[in-house]
Amino acid sequence: MYNKAEYANALIAYQALDSASRDSAVYHNMALSAFMVQNFTIAVEATRNITPDSILKVKFNNFIDSLNTYSSQIAVVENNTDFFQQIVGQKVYDKLVLYYDSREDSKLVDVYSKASAQVRSECFPKYFSFVRNEKSNTELIQVCKNALADNKNQIVALKYLGVQNYNVAEADYKKAMDEYNRKKNNTTYSYLRRDLKRISAVYVKSREYLDKVHKLDPEDMQTIKYLININNRLDQPAKAKALQRLLK
Repeated sequence: MYNKAEYANALIAYQALDSASRDSAVYHNMALSAFMVQNFTIAVEATRNITPDSILKVKFNNFIDSLNTYSSQIAVVENNTDFFQQIVGQKVYDKLVLYYDSREDSKLVDVYSKASAQVRSECFPKYFSFVRNEKSNTELIQVCKNALADNKNQIVALKYLGVQNYNVAEADYKKAMDEYNRKKNNTTYSYLRRDLKRISAVYVKSREYLDKVHKLDPEDMQTIKYLININNRLDQPAKAKALQRLLK
């Protein structure tokens, strides 16, 4: 039946055989028959019993490449990730991450770190949207730094880091000014100058990130507003006015 391309009947016959009666040739043909009738679970089970040849490897590679086509069979890959990794390598994690990203599925979080740098970069915005409310600020900062190691132009990471530095600088600036205004004298003024020097360094760091965001996305009005305030805080009104003209 297999030789006559009657794959459905051949698969039934192979399954009816006692496991002790199945040799490597039977498992090989059983796996191929299962592929032909799109029974991927049996294809995996049969192939686990043999060393897959080039024909079966091509079949599994094609299956992974067409994961969106066979989306109803995603559980086959999820339940046999170790098996697919042995056959197709890194591709299994890349394809899973891309699949979850396209479906906006939070399972993306579980396998994101195992994907290649290129795929992580492509899927970072969706990944970050899932973890943003689950991780601490310290953890998110590291997540963004890792993303920038994958792609220095990862705009979501750049903006998060820029805004975080801005918020820290603003809070410290207002605190320092409040403390000085409560008691103005030479001593508190010297403390204010000391604090403002430290705070300015944080504003500069924020501007470094947000300048990159602005170059990548000139239409982001929120980023322009941050940059206007930063430049004013850093006593650079000309830069602030130039940015002000860009607001819509």
